[in-house]
Amino acid sequence: MKRHFLKLFSTALTIVLVLTPLFGQGWTQTFGGSSYEFSSSVQQTTDGGYIITGYTQYDVWLIKTDSQGQEEWNQTFGGSEYDDGGSVQQTTDGGYIITGTTSSFGNGQDDVWLIKTDSNGNLETSTIVGLPTKYTLLQPYPNPFNPTTTIEFSIPQSEFVTVKVYNIVGNEITTLINEELSTGNHSIQWDGSHQPSGVYFVKIESNGFVQTRKMVLLK
Repeated sequence: MKRHFLKLFSTALTIVLVLTPLFGQGWTQTFGGSSYEFSSSVQQTTDGGYIITGYTQYDVWLIKTDSQGQEEWNQTFGGSEYDDGGSVQQTTDGGYIITGTTSSFGNGQDDVWLIKTDSNGNLETSTIVGLPTKYTLLQPYPNPFNPTTTIEFSIPQSEFVTVKVYNIVGNEITTLINEELSTGNHSIQWDGSHQPSGVYFVKIESNGFVQTRKMVLLK
């Protein structure tokens, strides 16, 4: 029975795939160009070839080869920031599942990224793990406060958001946010230095969602 050793590593500019049999000679294949490439995972596929993931030009890179390491196709996934494929597996339907990280989407803070492709590497689904699924306005903290408090909220999709502060009789004191925001968790501080002690309310409005929280300023 033949035994082979498969190695995957990266040089400064290329991904290198090496197959070394226990006896005799194997082969080496490289993938990459003038930009920095990095590989993280390789698995043999059901047709005897190999599937590799990593990144190229800071996009997730998926490479499919035949049994001799010759490239059959490659696909990239990503945006304007750093995205990386960390692990890849073939799925029972012949497609591929990649887990990695993305800074281009979600909160922009290296969120976990799950990518499902078909057998040719075409994107089927893309999920950013941990993103909010509903609107939430948390209780400001500290509360009571003097003179600043932090207001945190979550939105499940990119949209226009307004966050305003009102006094106890309903007069608008200030607008904290009035702009398009990305999906995710957000926070902002309100400084009540120029307001008298008392009860205030912070109100968020977004895509029909409205919620209010009470704040107490003590000086």
